[in-house]
Amino acid sequence: MPGDPKECRQRAAHCIELANAAKSENDKRRMMELAATWVRLADELDRAQTIIAENIALYNKTTA
Repeated sequence: MPGDPKECRQRAAHCIELANAAKSENDKRRMMELAATWVRLADELDRAQTIIAENIALYNKTTA
């Protein structure tokens, strides 16, 4: 599983391309669902990285 939000967004974009090329509505819907999942994962990773950075900064402040 990717840990890079940028990579997750690239995967989402690829799913959207596949959805646009899909022949059946079911395939289109499924690819759009996968794209949304990749975007949610990217957002969660962004939030996690922010929390980690804030905690590191706080730790460095308290130990300085």
